Amino acid sequence: MKDIRNKVFPKSGRVRNFGYFASEDGLVQGRGREGKEFVKNYEDICRDAKENESIWIQKLRSLGIKGAHQDDGWHNREENYFGLSYSYFNDGVKTGDMVALGEPKSFVVVIVSTTSGIWSKKYHYKSTTH
Repeated sequence: MKDIRNKVFPKSGRVRNFGYFASEDGLVQGRGREGKEFVKNYEDICRDAKENESIWIQKLRSLGIKGAHQDDGWHNREENYFGLSYSYFNDGVKTGDMVALGEPKSFVVVIVSTTSGIWSKKYHYKSTTH
């Protein structure tokens, strides 16, 4: 947590202490005691989620799964393909490899049947139950 109490006003150069706090990633800010507690809770949630994600990725790798990706807009369920942009991990996925689609709490494992595309690679798979 960053203490960003001091604010410098550009025109006057005056410094004021407002009691502001910001998360390490800069996405959340709070003011005063309640704001500080809010920022701390946010950082704890993010840290726990990252730790759970790391454990999940280790488990997938130990099972021989070569990649994992969110079940989102990069996954076309109608034509059974996905892209690995913004993936959890990609250990060089190729035809025949297993890939997890979803998130740590809910995912499906598919087997890549073919790949297509040069600049934006698509990984096709046989239909599975979602």
